[in-house]
Amino acid sequence: MLVTAPEAEAQDSLSVDISGELVSRYIWRGMDVGYGVSLQPGLCFSYKGLSLEAWGAASLHDVGLREIDVMLSYNIGGFTATLTDYFSGDEDTNYKDYRNNHTGELQLDYSFDAVPLTLTWATMLWAGEKDELDDEGDRMYSSYFGVSYEADVRGVTLTPAIGITPWEGQYADGFKVTDITLKAEKAIVETERVKVPMYTQAIVSPANKKTYLVLGIRVEL
Repeated sequence: MLVTAPEAEAQDSLSVDISGELVSRYIWRGMDVGYGVSLQPGLCFSYKGLSLEAWGAASLHDVGLREIDVMLSYNIGGFTATLTDYFSGDEDTNYKDYRNNHTGELQLDYSFDAVPLTLTWATMLWAGEKDELDDEGDRMYSSYFGVSYEADVRGVTLTPAIGITPWEGQYADGFKVTDITLKAEKAIVETERVKVPMYTQAIVSPANKKTYLVLGIRVEL
């Protein structure tokens, strides 16, 4: 599950980006997804601000657990709109059962020109009944609001961020701070053809009363 605005800008020709990431723990918006060590491949096609991306996660702890996300996004200026279809489960989970095993989300991001600040709003539009209906049977429209800032410190990119959920939903039982994070990232290999960033991310989740320290390494082609 991606949590930042797409970085692709409008291009006059089709571009294809391939990535692979290995993380010590899969934490998403302050929640431990439960995969343990996770391998996360990505494939993205971009053309003139429009992007189609497939992103996945596979647990190295439990080989049956996997996630497959498909994202369609459009970027213009500092504004990006992304529609995501989330699927996760074990090897017995039916991918074709969209009613119960898929979740759809609309995410809006705005990145400022003057400062490296990004605002994010995301709302679940559809999901299986077990995830998105409250005790009265009403849809909760689980939502997430995030603010992140990037700063370069001696060649290391530091990204402090905070996320909240405004009401009851998948993230918490009401208005809560879901995650407070500090990510430090640096490229250990960078050429014209390949980039390999490595990062450490400290995460505190007041909503879940949890603290995490995650190590990740990514290969971008």
